[in-house]
Amino acid sequence: MSGTTISLPAWQAEDLARDLAAVEDWLLHAGEDVLDDLARFGTGKLGRPGVTWLVSDLGGHGAALHRLLADPAHRSGEPVNTPLTPAGLAGTCPCHDQASCPEQATVAVSAAELASLASLLTDVDQFLRCGNGAAMLAEYCALRGDPHPGYAACTLIDHVSFTAASLRRQAASQAGER
Repeated sequence: MSGTTISLPAWQAEDLARDLAAVEDWLLHAGEDVLDDLARFGTGKLGRPGVTWLVSDLGGHGAALHRLLADPAHRSGEPVNTPLTPAGLAGTCPCHDQASCPEQATVAVSAAELASLASLLTDVDQFLRCGNGAAMLAEYCALRGDPHPGYAACTLIDHVSFTAASLRRQAASQAGER
C-alpha cells in the first residue's frame, strides 16, 4: 500500500491543508484547559505526549500537502471550479456526471498518507464533537476576530468530518480498483 498513490482533487487538497492549519493553529495557541481535555479525550488514550504528537502531525501533513501543491511534478490537469450544486457538494463532477472530473487538477498523494490523514481527522472530529470542544474552538475563533465564532467553529468541525469521510471513501475506492 505504501507505493500506491491516489489522485486527490487539487481543490480538496487545498481545503484540507487550510483546515489542518486552522486546527493546528488553534491547538498551538490553546490554553492548558483545551490541551488537558484533549489529553483526556477517549479515556485518556492520548495523554499529554499524544497531544504534542497530534499537533505535530497536523502541521506535518499540512506542510506535506503544501509541498505537493507547489510541485508541478505532483499535479495534473487544469483547475476546475466545482459549482455549489448538490452534485458538486457531493464530490461528483456535474459536467461529466462522474465521481471525479477528468479535466480537474489533481495532486498525487500516497494512499498511506491519506489513510493517516483520515484517521487523524476522525480523532480531531470526535474530540471537537464531544464535551465542550466546539465551544472551546468558538472561543478561539472569537479571539481571532471572527464575527460569527460559533458558526465558524461548527463549519470547521463539519468540514473536518466530511473531509475525513471523503478521504476514507477515496482510499477504499482506490483499494477496490486494484
